[in-house]
Amino acid sequence: MLVTDRAERVMREAHRAATEADQTASVFHVLIGALREGTGPLQELRETMPDLILALWEKAGSFTIVPIDYALKRAEDIANRYRQVYINEGHLVEAALMLEKHAIQDVLSEEQLQRIIKLVCSPRDMSVSLRTYRQPALKEAGGAISRAKLQDESRIIEYVIDEFGERWVERVRECMQMTPPTVYVAERNNRLIGFACFLADHQTARFGPMGVTHYAKNKGIGYNLLHRCLQDLYMQGVTDIRIEEAGPVEFYEKACGAGLISK
Repeated sequence: MLVTDRAERVMREAHRAATEADQTASVFHVLIGALREGTGPLQELRETMPDLILALWEKAGSFTIVPIDYALKRAEDIANRYRQVYINEGHLVEAALMLEKHAIQDVLSEEQLQRIIKLVCSPRDMSVSLRTYRQPALKEAGGAISRAKLQDESRIIEYVIDEFGERWVERVRECMQMTPPTVYVAERNNRLIGFACFLADHQTARFGPMGVTHYAKNKGIGYNLLHRCLQDLYMQGVTDIRIEEAGPVEFYEKACGAGLISK
């Protein structure tokens, strides 16, 4: 499975921390590596819980020596559960917390544990400004992007349910009822392989959800859907967008310069 750049840096820092302490790299070091990497949601974690890394080292003896590869395998299972093709830092941290559940209880209160999960392991709202937006060249992704037509609503809803379940249906229906519909779809050989939607209100907008069929991911479909929507919003005069419940935080950071909204 693929690994995001940030997750790769977490693992690199984990191995470095183990080497510096003359220890065998383990799941414990994944938590240390996440705090040392310290960008994106991990930066917010460090700032919110500045004493956490010291607390972990002080309780290092409470942790079992679970090989570090176990964290990667469990993180892969978590990513697959969410139908994601990249292991990210949230998957790694969640995996480490699960594998070292008993030791973690000696270090963290339940409130602190839930804080970590909320900051790092859960979807996050993000913001992006369109004040200086210029649509980049779209990728050769093998899928045609177009605005959805009202007569295709039932087909699109059926696709969303089949691919992603029912949690997004209400929002998609709402966006389909806009004039014109604020849903863009990606198609290949007359089959839907992705969608994205948004709701605009004067100069602000809420983007999402967006989903791409599993086999079509990592080919640029999501990137193209995102920027077709952003270009549409820019042409409407929208300046500020809230990306709601972004799972792949790093994707939005790189694709459009989005930043986390602090919790």
